[in-house]
Amino acid sequence: FNDKLMAEDILAAASAENRADVLIVTIPSEIVQEAVATAISKNVPVFGMNSGYDVADNIGILGFVSMEEYVGGKAAASQFLSYGKNITRALFINHEEGNSALTDRFEGFSDTLKNEVPAIEVEELVVDFSNGNTKQVASDVEGALSSCQYDAVLLSGDRTLDFATSVLYSNGCLFSNHLLGTFDTSSQTYDAIATGRLSFAISQQQHLQGALTVAMAATYATAGKRIARSSQSSFGVYFSGPAVVDIASLPSPDRQICVADAFPVCPNTKAPSGRSESNCPCIDRKSIKIGGVLHGTTADTQWEILFAQARQAADDMGVELILDRFDNQESDEILFTKMSAQILALCNEGVDGLFVSIPSVNLVSAIEECQRLGISVMSINSGSDISKSINLEHHIGQLEFSAGLRAGLRLVDSGMKKGYCLNNDPDNAENQDRCAGLKDSIRLSPGVIYGGEINVPLDKNDQLKVVEEFVAVGGNWDGISLLLCSPSLTDAALSLQERHPNVLLSVFDPTDPVKEVIGSRILFAVDQDFYLEGYLPVWLLATYAATGEKLATSFVETGPRFVEEAPSKAQQTCEANLYAVCDEYFELNQLTKVRPAGLALCAIVLLASIFFAGWVLSHRRTSVVRKSQPFFLVMICVGVFVAGATIIPMSIDDSIASIEGSSKACMSVPWCFSLGFTFVFVALYSKLKRINRVLAGAKRFQKLTVSVMDVCKPLLLLLTLNVIFLTVWTIFDPMHYERFRLCGSGDLSSVGVCVVGDSSVSVAMLSSIVVINFLSILLANWEAWKARNVATEYSESKYIANENPTASYLLKAVIVFVFCVSILSLIFIPKMVSKDSGSSSRSQLGSQHSRSVAEEGLRIEDNTCHSHPRLSKSRIKKLEKLLLEKKGCKVELEPYFKDVGLLDASRSSRFSLASLRQRSFGSRSSSGSRSERRSSERHNSSILRLDSKSSLASDIASGRRPSIEKRVSWGSLEVEDSDDEKERNDRSSSPKKDEEQA
Repeated sequence: FNDKLMAEDILAAASAENRADVLIVTIPSEIVQEAVATAISKNVPVFGMNSGYDVADNIGILGFVSMEEYVGGKAAASQFLSYGKNITRALFINHEEGNSALTDRFEGFSDTLKNEVPAIEVEELVVDFSNGNTKQVASDVEGALSSCQYDAVLLSGDRTLDFATSVLYSNGCLFSNHLLGTFDTSSQTYDAIATGRLSFAISQQQHLQGALTVAMAATYATAGKRIARSSQSSFGVYFSGPAVVDIASLPSPDRQICVADAFPVCPNTKAPSGRSESNCPCIDRKSIKIGGVLHGTTADTQWEILFAQARQAADDMGVELILDRFDNQESDEILFTKMSAQILALCNEGVDGLFVSIPSVNLVSAIEECQRLGISVMSINSGSDISKSINLEHHIGQLEFSAGLRAGLRLVDSGMKKGYCLNNDPDNAENQDRCAGLKDSIRLSPGVIYGGEINVPLDKNDQLKVVEEFVAVGGNWDGISLLLCSPSLTDAALSLQERHPNVLLSVFDPTDPVKEVIGSRILFAVDQDFYLEGYLPVWLLATYAATGEKLATSFVETGPRFVEEAPSKAQQTCEANLYAVCDEYFELNQLTKVRPAGLALCAIVLLASIFFAGWVLSHRRTSVVRKSQPFFLVMICVGVFVAGATIIPMSIDDSIASIEGSSKACMSVPWCFSLGFTFVFVALYSKLKRINRVLAGAKRFQKLTVSVMDVCKPLLLLLTLNVIFLTVWTIFDPMHYERFRLCGSGDLSSVGVCVVGDSSVSVAMLSSIVVINFLSILLANWEAWKARNVATEYSESKYIANENPTASYLLKAVIVFVFCVSILSLIFIPKMVSKDSGSSSRSQLGSQHSRSVAEEGLRIEDNTCHSHPRLSKSRIKKLEKLLLEKKGCKVELEPYFKDVGLLDASRSSRFSLASLRQRSFGSRSSSGSRSERRSSERHNSSILRLDSKSSLASDIASGRRPSIEKRVSWGSLEVEDSDDEKERNDRSSSPKKDEEQA
């Protein structure tokens, strides 16, 4: 641990800007102790656990849960002695020199053994792990144990367990004769106990240690209630240990796993780290049933809070509570009989825990029957002595003798000279203890007299008379003090005070009328805190039923709490409302209402992706689709489909799935979106890269063949990197789903969110994925810019180069939808429009041609975009007629163009016209010798289709020099078949040739 960092965090929690409602600490060093003291001086309530219990009370910590280390050492010594072995020599192996907790363990161990066996020798061996020198540690342990000279060996912790068991076993030291024990439990210690190599382990029950401290702090923060310091500890600590684990109490393998994973409570299924799934099935507390039987009847108004808080604890813990309240009975005997019957009924029915008040020994037989049935029983409020005698789990309440003693000492300090105890129920053991405590406090105070116990009748009219007659001092009541065992005596005592103003009054169990006069007419009230008496038994029994862990402290002391002034109006309101907690319902901000809209957007994206992919495949042989490279168009559809599917896991939360399922959905989001995103933009990059490479070669008059694989290498590289990063992220530090309460608002509200991870692994992987995906955007945009002037049949750069979807990692359904739909729309809709318009114009022009031309299958179309008056319909027909006459022969274009008036003789030198290669319906053969074909290749003889998509015809007609793009494709003129289906069949039969032509 870093004590300096701990101190900084404690001081930050005490700062005015970030002041905590309550602070929970451990105190492992003086630096931390000073920081805690500073926080307390700034009025920050502090509770503690584990280490630092020895200074907690001195610096003002309000409550502490721990195992007192000295007591743990005593428990270990007692366990060794319980085996009945003749122990003459014992060894304590300390694995960390200077650790005060381990020193206390040794002292408790040594002192107890020496007290029980005066002649025993107790030694200490200190080993050093600080430098990681395990060989030296092994050598030290072997040197001490190899001769089997010790009858009992106690390890300060399980770090030296393997060394000790190995040496004892290898040297033939029988474990039956040489006892071995250790502090702290783990899977290692459980295995050693199960195999007989370890006699026992001392557990401090860390789960209970942490959970109870949080419950104490939360109770104080919400209601201002706290448990009194324990009178069973010299430091006021509540003991979470020691608990002895031996072969008889060894947890089952399943329970050992749950101990290691801190008993996750449903719906939580995570291990303590919060990242990985627990191997322990989560505990469903709804199946836990707690029963209660109390003597507070409906006529006892001060019990209202107790019953209310028992129910509140059941709600908080999520358990079932069976707690009925009796009406006022004619006599105590009838009440006790009904209580016994109810106790037996609950135990026979089957409860996981029972809490009772024990106002009479008449209830003992029923309670003992429950114990025989194996049911955990705790007592509250009354019956502490009986509880101890019949060995109940705990008694929760006020130790009445201690409360009377402390109340008496306060009265002495207030000027009491003679004290009386007023008891309205002489048979009540609690009242008897209260009076005995007052008597003992006076015995400890020289000069003060105990006047005795006054048994006051229930009739209020007789109470005043009985007290005056018993005291019999006449008119001088100076220094007389009356301690009232019940608030029902308050009216008579106040009337007595009116007649004798100098009398000092104090009372147990204040009611609202009593609280109003505290500080004015009553010195103080002794409150045993019904709130805690109702809440704690349910909490402790539910925890024990779920985890098997219970306090080593037998008495949980809720009082005495001395009330010296009237409560504030706010506190009176809380008490009048029985400290009611707001309804458990609060806004969860789940996706239930918006999920249909998100899934509808997802469905649109998925259906659109499928539709456009189908359209590409069905039109893959048409010109506009072939020029757009169908393979990459389908790849873009696949990428958009995968990216759009991101909305599905985004729509999953804890309203329709478990925490585990929601966590898996969280991790699916980056998988879907990252892979889909990479497919889309790398496909665009590869598609544009292929076009740019062809055009660059054409400008240099080079014939290039660019295959799909030539430009897909970046896709494979980026996809591989994405998969690697996502796999590492998923295995080592996956995203997980957590629900957080929203702080700082008046409403009770929470949100469920996907948390990236808890370590630097997730941050590193996420950053790497963002970088490589952003790189794909840059590459695609660069190629799109280079292809910005290419016709849209070949490239979509004019639609996408300026669209930069930077929201690749903003996992919102609308953003994903817009991203996917924009990609599909901007790439495919222009192509569909282009194909439809092209088909329409071809059909219109075809109707204008002569029937004979259509029948021959020869098509020379007018240019609809760049029409020229000299390229008239009649001239086209004349040219067609001439060409038809020479079909299948090599023809010079120049004289025919001149003959029809399309080319002036003065301009012929401006063009490098090659020969015309005609073809008929049934063949693709060309005329001319091999040398002529080579000559054509030297002229860069690409194929030019003279149709409505080319402006070359009007350039020829007008005598304009073709632009650079036209000169690239200028060479020979191919007169096409008019049968589109024939053209498609021919082209599909030789894809490689088409590739070269492209």
